[in-house]
Amino acid sequence: MSELRGPLMVSVVTGLSCDAVVDRFGRAPTGLPARSWPRLLDDLARGRVAPAVGRALLAVAGLDDGSVLVWEPFSAEGVRPEVLGAVTAHGARMVAVCDNDRDTAIAWAADGTVTAALHRLAPGEITGTDPARARAVFAHAGLDPRRPDLAACLRAARDLTGIDLVAPGEHETLLIAEITPHPLPHTAARATPLPGAVAVVPSAEHHGAAPPVSGGAALVHLDARGETEQ
Repeated sequence: MSELRGPLMVSVVTGLSCDAVVDRFGRAPTGLPARSWPRLLDDLARGRVAPAVGRALLAVAGLDDGSVLVWEPFSAEGVRPEVLGAVTAHGARMVAVCDNDRDTAIAWAADGTVTAALHRLAPGEITGTDPARARAVFAHAGLDPRRPDLAACLRAARDLTGIDLVAPGEHETLLIAEITPHPLPHTAARATPLPGAVAVVPSAEHHGAAPPVSGGAALVHLDARGETEQ
């Protein structure tokens, strides 16, 4: 594993297998070959890999502790409440960090319910079932809710899960899958292009590294209800 660089969309899910995570994101009936992280980045940059119209792309890896990391090269499905609810239904948990100019900077959910989501378009706004506890998590991570930066969001995600959200190792093989995005509430699913079909994973064009996120902080773990416990 190596340090993550922005812009990016990455999630960590606990309580599900890699295949179950893809299914809950909305697996499309197409198969894509597994790839290493460098090969995926190169294929994205050269246009050899891209989601079909109306679909999104996931790169998925399982961790030794059973958790699942999910990277999104073209989308920000992981911070959508519809996805957070679907992925975490029936006891799973999920934390998502987004640094690709979408509204939500970080969000987490458990058992089908969004516990907290921090928004950029309304600086400092926190939605979800427990914004007060979210503010405590952000304070512990040194995250200013009015100006959420990538490094602080990654620290908050680590405090919530005990997991560093990092890029895969050079030789690690990733499950690559297409998904059909969950429809917006009260609307039918439509096969339309996703807005802004630009890769948001690290690539040769993105040289600026976020400050490394490394140890020292006491962990603040999610309990079974998606709340935190010191």
